[in-house]
Amino acid sequence: MFKFKYLLCLLFLGACTYAKYVDNYYTIPNFSKLKVSDVGFVGFISKEKLPQDIISKVNHIFSTELERRNWYRVHRLKEEDLKDFDKLSSIDALIEGEVICYKEVEPLKFGLRVWMKYINTGQTIWSSSYIFDASAKEVVYSVKDYYKRKFPKYPLLGYRAFLISIDKFIEFSCNRIIDTIEISQEGRVLNF
Repeated sequence: MFKFKYLLCLLFLGACTYAKYVDNYYTIPNFSKLKVSDVGFVGFISKEKLPQDIISKVNHIFSTELERRNWYRVHRLKEEDLKDFDKLSSIDALIEGEVICYKEVEPLKFGLRVWMKYINTGQTIWSSSYIFDASAKEVVYSVKDYYKRKFPKYPLLGYRAFLISIDKFIEFSCNRIIDTIEISQEGRVLNF
């Protein structure tokens, strides 16, 4: 069994350069029945060649927000870790992604394309893609809702900080993307 899992892992790693994605989110029909407790977070890339400090910031915010949910044990991995079977042996799925939009002047814009692949099969079991535009009414309403849920005792601080600070806007965006995992597990529908 050990050799079989190792061969599947090698096959998976050879085929996981880019995954398919869809706007908003996608999960396989039996997503909630999969046994995923440990996920490896590889991090994001950027085809726009964003500076490494921005990519590192996005990686940190996304992985921190995912860990706060306590759904999975998150293992932060580097690209070279994907070739190390010992590091992958306890992982059920890999999360990778791409920063597809980044604008840090008002109105802020931030977009992610994220996918989770089941390590045993190499199949994309969840993906989400969205560009959040701080000038769009639906995003402003979503930020207000996020703020009310996260900071119910501090109404005076205001949700607007999430619309003018790129770090806070990335936090909000990552949370909305991560929400699609929870929605998928429950079988509900999420409108951005």
